[in-house]
Amino acid sequence: MCASLLLSSASAAIAAKQNPNATVFLGTYEDIPFGIAGWLSEGCEATKSTMKLTVSNSSGEGNFQVQRRTSKDALWLDLGTGITRLNGQGTYTDSLSTTVGYEYRIVIIKPLWANGSPKGAVYCD
Repeated sequence: MCASLLLSSASAAIAAKQNPNATVFLGTYEDIPFGIAGWLSEGCEATKSTMKLTVSNSSGEGNFQVQRRTSKDALWLDLGTGITRLNGQGTYTDSLSTTVGYEYRIVIIKPLWANGSPKGAVYCD
């Protein structure tokens, strides 16, 4: 029964589409456990050749990086833009060159010695 619940939850996820006229909400994060699993934002499908992914952190410490996938069935891969440190309240934006139709998302990981769990929201535009 647990497997069917996991499968239905995974298949229900639909990527948001980048909107040239508005900022798109990709989710909120808080109480992230230590370790490499971290928190994954919803994907944002590129509709133009550039995209801004914004992390608005209200408290806590963590690291974030950008991932992308080339299709709905493809694996998410690190984009290679590096890891950015979240430390307390602040807004962090990655401006990306994108491929139309590809999906992009943010991964947030809480390091072992973090000063509180990061808490905030992620957007694309």
